[in-house]
Amino acid sequence: MGGQRVPGGVGIGVSVGLAGGDGGEKGSEKGLIADALTALRQLLEESREEIEAMDTRLRKKLPQPRKKGRKRVNYPPPYLGAAARLYAMGYNYAKVCRAVNTLVGPQHSMNEDTLRNRLVEAGVKLRNPSEAVRMATLKGQRKPPKNTVQKALAAALVQTDAALRTKGKTMLELILNTPHEAYARTIAKIFQEHGTISLGARRYTEKYYEWQLIVRLDLKDWGFLIDCKKSMRVPSFIKTEEELRAYLAMVLACEGHIK
Repeated sequence: MGGQRVPGGVGIGVSVGLAGGDGGEKGSEKGLIADALTALRQLLEESREEIEAMDTRLRKKLPQPRKKGRKRVNYPPPYLGAAARLYAMGYNYAKVCRAVNTLVGPQHSMNEDTLRNRLVEAGVKLRNPSEAVRMATLKGQRKPPKNTVQKALAAALVQTDAALRTKGKTMLELILNTPHEAYARTIAKIFQEHGTISLGARRYTEKYYEWQLIVRLDLKDWGFLIDCKKSMRVPSFIKTEEELRAYLAMVLACEGHIK
């Protein structure tokens, strides 16, 4: 990997897809809204007919407008269907409202509570709170461990060189600190299809930089790492020589030794 490089140089920084966790959430709010707005515009451009058909189906289930009293606020066609699609994609009520309100104008704007009520009236199945948090904090494609060899590598990593902590009821964070950039990037590749990767470097002295890798994983798929961390023994799911070789190789890579 070319050895250590000064933070801020080529190839340094946080990878794309960082979501959830501590730090930077308020500062990145505009970026998150822009993502929802970009997705909305893309839906309207590429799937206009589908969104219009969905909007028509949803409006048929809405209560009839009141003849007297306060007028019910609603999105004009086809934005109710677009809002439902954004919600189904994992965006929460706040991000959906801000994205749609940007395009429909103030006369049709809705707040989060009103949008939720309209979706309920239209028969949209809402996410339960824990599932909503999971989708909000783990954006992008997430896959369970590929096989027991990959599970063995991950188990050895958390037992030797990496810290582990849970975030709420849905997320597991794996934290690795190392002075070796190549090592950090190699470990990141193991989890690149399975979690949200954050990689950066911090300067401690004139000649010493420490790399920090944070991988946010779905607790539902990777919760077995908690038991591995507690037991500090060869995991029971390791049965074959290939799995044992992978486990021991990671132990040695983490500056271990065999007696």
